[in-house]
Amino acid sequence: TTNPITSYIARQLYGKELKNSVSRLETFARCAYAHFLQYGMKLKEREGFEFEAVDLGNIFHNVLEIFSNTLEENETDWLHFTKEQADKWIEQAVEEQSVLYKDSVLYSSARNRYAILRMIRVLKKTVLSLQRQLQKGMFTPKRFEMGFRKNLLSSKENPDLNMSIQGRIDRIDTYETDEKVYVKVMDYKSGNKKFDVVSFYYGLQLQLVVYMEQAIEKVKREKRDKQIVPAAMLYYTVKDPLVKGQQLSEEELMNLMDKELVMRGLVNYDEDICTLLDEDLSKASTSSKVISVATDKNGNYKSGSELCSTEEFEKLSTYVNKKMQEIGNKIWQGDIEKKPYKKADTTGCTYCAYKGVCGFDERLNGYEMRNITISEEKAMEEIMSD
Repeated sequence: TTNPITSYIARQLYGKELKNSVSRLETFARCAYAHFLQYGMKLKEREGFEFEAVDLGNIFHNVLEIFSNTLEENETDWLHFTKEQADKWIEQAVEEQSVLYKDSVLYSSARNRYAILRMIRVLKKTVLSLQRQLQKGMFTPKRFEMGFRKNLLSSKENPDLNMSIQGRIDRIDTYETDEKVYVKVMDYKSGNKKFDVVSFYYGLQLQLVVYMEQAIEKVKREKRDKQIVPAAMLYYTVKDPLVKGQQLSEEELMNLMDKELVMRGLVNYDEDICTLLDEDLSKASTSSKVISVATDKNGNYKSGSELCSTEEFEKLSTYVNKKMQEIGNKIWQGDIEKKPYKKADTTGCTYCAYKGVCGFDERLNGYEMRNITISEEKAMEEIMSD
């Protein structure tokens, strides 16, 4: 175990205002000691000159933002660009990023140069997939890479201390009627991800809910005369799906690819919002190629569909603010305990950059993990009763 540092030392390390990213708070939730090493001691991994997974994710985000801007400059939009335009603009955007990124690291080796070609291939498929998903529904993209900063409540014990949270939302889509605006947020990921309510409950996965809350607040300020409704918060995995099959038509190939690229997250099942995202869900016995939702032969949503109600969205939003404040107070109190979480086959150590520094070993006396065994139903029950 690790003794906490004093609140005085914590204040000297972190300052009187915690300017947090969501990932910082999630790091603390994974392991308080990893947070201390990264944000208190400012330890950093030695930078290499090779192209890593984090670089791939950064470039994917940058290229998709450039592509969105290029659509606007050419007076078109996500629903109407052609494949030829997409191919041209993606190649230009990847080339631009490759030259600028980390002193042209992408040209430093044959391996990295191959990464450029792979990125072009993946991103060409990505923008066409995103277009097909939009064409199946009623939503239109409104904002890309929207930055936000939110002030959180100050510490009750130390009113001179303050917290803020800041970040950037990859994409906000809306659908508007005479009385309402429906809001969808999207987060692009380079690795597979789904929303897990248990991870959210423990602070391990806060991002999507924070993004939804901030998107709702933004639209409320712009549309004061309308009711703002959370429609969906979704991860889109930027990847090159491997589709097996011989002599497939282009349409069959696209259908198989779309199944692999279904967005994961939570969708509001109130007010037929699912059909606003994918009109095919108005039919019985349908598995959506847009969202992780399916209907049975009677047209009802099948078990396993990733759904929640408007009330549950609102409760998630209330809970996330409470959780962020709770984590912030623990940081200020000097919590640096070596007690990473353990959930099924993953732990706080699985992808930790500080494994070679902290000395944590569960086989030694005094070291143990925080076992997370709560069910999804119990986690949601606790969130709803909060």
